[in-house]
Amino acid sequence: MFHLIGVNHNAQRRAPGAALDDDQVELQRSLELAVKGHHPSLIAVEESEDTLFNKKSGEADESIPRKVALTHGIKSLLCEPTDDEKRRFGYKGKSQILRELSMADLLNHTPPGLQGAAVHAVEMAVMFPIREECWINKLKDYFHSEVVLVLGEDHIESFGHRLRAQGIESKVICYGIGVSSAKRTEFEAARKFPIEKPKLFSAMIQHIGSGN
Repeated sequence: MFHLIGVNHNAQRRAPGAALDDDQVELQRSLELAVKGHHPSLIAVEESEDTLFNKKSGEADESIPRKVALTHGIKSLLCEPTDDEKRRFGYKGKSQILRELSMADLLNHTPPGLQGAAVHAVEMAVMFPIREECWINKLKDYFHSEVVLVLGEDHIESFGHRLRAQGIESKVICYGIGVSSAKRTEFEAARKFPIEKPKLFSAMIQHIGSGN
């Protein structure tokens, strides 16, 4: 069984020596309860050594899930693909998607208030599966174990479906740690965008998915 905890990523990492903020305290508490209640053999997190690197400090941030795992003698796993893996997969982040859609004149046909939602919708449709398949590959040795997985809230539904396709049960045990109302509103707008602008969305998907 996979026990999912949905977060804003700022809640899952902290700068070395920094005090935990309220969201990080909530995540740590949720992980401690999960350890006590589910006795996982693995605590995994949507993170990589690359995403942990803090460019401002020049040091690696501390992964709170990894620290909790270490405290309890539980295996930990960073399941996010590295930057090198993303390059091999042809992964494009939001900034690149935004730039390519703008250069293709596709965002000019999008109402200004929906441009962020459009970019996010394209990322979810084209790029999320790439990353989530990487998680599946890294987690497959633990499919029949008790696993606690900390991941971005936007992935909760899609990764739950992906696990079910593998015959693996999952349950959300905590949701929305550190996620602002503005972030949730953006996510809901992104989910609605393909329905509200189907032709435009299809053109965007085709452009980004083609590799240009």
